[in-house]
Amino acid sequence: MTRGLLKSLLLALGLGLCALPAASAQPETVRAGYWEYKVKALGLTVDTELWCVRDDQIDKFFTGPCNRHHTCVYPTRQVGGGKARFAGYWQNDDGKRAHVEAAGEYAPTRFTLRTKATKGTNGAPIPALTLDAKWLGETCRPGAKTPR
Repeated sequence: MTRGLLKSLLLALGLGLCALPAASAQPETVRAGYWEYKVKALGLTVDTELWCVRDDQIDKFFTGPCNRHHTCVYPTRQVGGGKARFAGYWQNDDGKRAHVEAAGEYAPTRFTLRTKATKGTNGAPIPALTLDAKWLGETCRPGAKTPR
């Protein structure tokens, strides 16, 4: 599995964590604004991304993002009380599936998700990874990625 696919997997799981109604005033949703995501493997940061999410993008962005190479399905999605758990699969164009599980904690300005080791759609093992995300503020800086 490529580094980009690992990064996309964790990002999709992390961003899927706020699969709640779009009411941004709810205390359980994460804030719109400027976010930093750090992907860690074996305790070492392997990638960092900066994202800019507007209020009107939170629901779309946090309810099941996926990379362009896979269809992502999360039949198990438990979010509440500061805890999140996801279980499902990613499927490639050839119909091959990779089982995906993640669990962690969240708050309006940060979240952490940990994945269990599994195999990718190409059969290669994926190491256990951690996604640490923190909100940097309301104002985004140029160059930050935005939801599509």
